[in-house]
Amino acid sequence: MRNAIATLVMIISLSSAAHAQGRLRATATSHSVILNWAASTTPGVSYNVYRGPSAAGPFVVISKSVAALTYTDNLVAIGTSYVYYLTAVCPATGCPAGMAAGSEGQPSNQVSVSVGPAGYTFCANENATCAFTGTMSVAFGANGKFNYKNLTGGTACTNAVLGPDPAPGLVKACYTGAVVPTPLPPTVSTMTFTVPVCVLTSTPGVFTCTMTGTVK
Repeated sequence: MRNAIATLVMIISLSSAAHAQGRLRATATSHSVILNWAASTTPGVSYNVYRGPSAAGPFVVISKSVAALTYTDNLVAIGTSYVYYLTAVCPATGCPAGMAAGSEGQPSNQVSVSVGPAGYTFCANENATCAFTGTMSVAFGANGKFNYKNLTGGTACTNAVLGPDPAPGLVKACYTGAVVPTPLPPTVSTMTFTVPVCVLTSTPGVFTCTMTGTVK
């Protein structure tokens, strides 16, 4: 299995009555997605974390009333994409006018994270440029379906370059890793032998036969 890291940044857009804007960062590995965000200017707030399979949802709350500015989602699968967003939860005291304690602000913008193959690092989203120097192995795909190619000096992250499409209908991404050795073609040997020469021995009915040959 291969490991991957993908970092995306978004602006949280909470309701005006709730809390100032922050920045959410999501780092995905082959076994978890780590969310981090900036503190709200409203003291004492907590956060609800939502996750869905796509921007259209459906979304479920995977953690409520998170007091810290980070959350790790350990229930992720390799090659799968996830979409996250946060809501800020009003504290028991000091909640902005017009909001009750425990109520949620407007949902934030969404952040999409792809969990790539193990041993590979996120490089670019589909239709963007995957920039790197030297020669690297590039994995292109999503949801556990990837094409792999050894490329030099960067590449466009597209079906035209890295196809055929490994995951039709899904938003894909590119990941880079160590060069994968190209398998050597099988060796085919040709064997040539002479016609055997048989000589009658001193024992009646017993022959000694010899033949020579070459292997190429």
